[in-house]
Amino acid sequence: KQKYFDYRIDKVNLSIQNTNLFSVTAKLQISNVKDPNIAFTLYKGFKIKNISLDNGKPVKYYQTGDYIYVNLSEINKKKINTLKFTYSGNGSLRNPSIGDVVYLPHNFTWIPSNQRMPTHYLFNQGVTAAAINNSPNIEYSLILRDNQRRYFTNLRYEGKGRYYGVAKGVTLITGELTHKHDNNMEVVYPSSWFPYKDEFKQYVTQYKEDLQRYNRLLKTKNKIPQRIILLPTMDPLVSGINPDSIGDGTNLIIHLDPSKFTRVIPIEQGIPFQIDSAFNEYNSLTEKQRINWLIFNSFVGFKISNKSHAAESLFYFYLESIHSALTPNEQKILKDLINFRERLSNDFLKKWKYLICDNEEDDWKQIRSLIKESLLKERKS
Repeated sequence: KQKYFDYRIDKVNLSIQNTNLFSVTAKLQISNVKDPNIAFTLYKGFKIKNISLDNGKPVKYYQTGDYIYVNLSEINKKKINTLKFTYSGNGSLRNPSIGDVVYLPHNFTWIPSNQRMPTHYLFNQGVTAAAINNSPNIEYSLILRDNQRRYFTNLRYEGKGRYYGVAKGVTLITGELTHKHDNNMEVVYPSSWFPYKDEFKQYVTQYKEDLQRYNRLLKTKNKIPQRIILLPTMDPLVSGINPDSIGDGTNLIIHLDPSKFTRVIPIEQGIPFQIDSAFNEYNSLTEKQRINWLIFNSFVGFKISNKSHAAESLFYFYLESIHSALTPNEQKILKDLINFRERLSNDFLKKWKYLICDNEEDDWKQIRSLIKESLLKERKS
């Protein structure tokens, strides 16, 4: 119930020990608590060992699935209270935390959160991670007790394993990674990918160009951060049909398969279909919302691409992968959109973006109205 999450998290202090087991101590400062019974969301792959108040007194809790129910009958509702969580775990297939390999992006719930949503949901007969992009900014501090590995995070380095920042969440990545600097930009990639250094440079250049087209299209001012992290596709069953870029303000994380650089259809053709997922704050809560966003994203990708044969093939590939999930009426409207795609104006796409993000349930009715409005304008002009 929403009432269990009706409080505020003001600050989070993290201490991580990544040796035999990925172990976390998280001190959360919470306020505006209206009811002694509250809940937190934490991916079920992390098991709580104990929860206590700042004075060390244990707190009663119950962990089930992605949720932790806590009884705070002894806290002062009028003050900021600190809860200390101790937990550990291996993460998930897509977001592992297993010693030498850690991939925990900022929008994955590996830190206790008051965002009332599951960490994963069904999509296209598979399970995909729910990206919490619209959470509020929180003050984070991080201590990494590991001198053996280099970690990449979105927090500012303060020295001796200490980091700090104000962000929507914390990115933490380590592995067999190397990096190179090129024009004030750091590109991070797996060490085994060294034969593709020239291809990476070309890929990043193309990403910048497509981002400029995206900004012109939707009147945004997004910029490539100073660090780009290239990683293998973490979940091929899902990522094969989904654009997969993540942006946390400090890092741009792109999942790709470098072997595709050698194929007939250039891998760069897929960049226009990745940008919106990395730079917008839209968060899909259900399979239906995800489908609606993917359709919008396919049209945006086609619009900012060079409309080559390869881009058009990708456009139809993404739509075909989700076509069967639409109702007959929605399929009819989608057909109208496809027929209208060459004439979709920037204004149409901006309005479409807005109605997707408004969390109302009548997206397709609104899309039909947008099409009628655009056709009327064409006749008048």
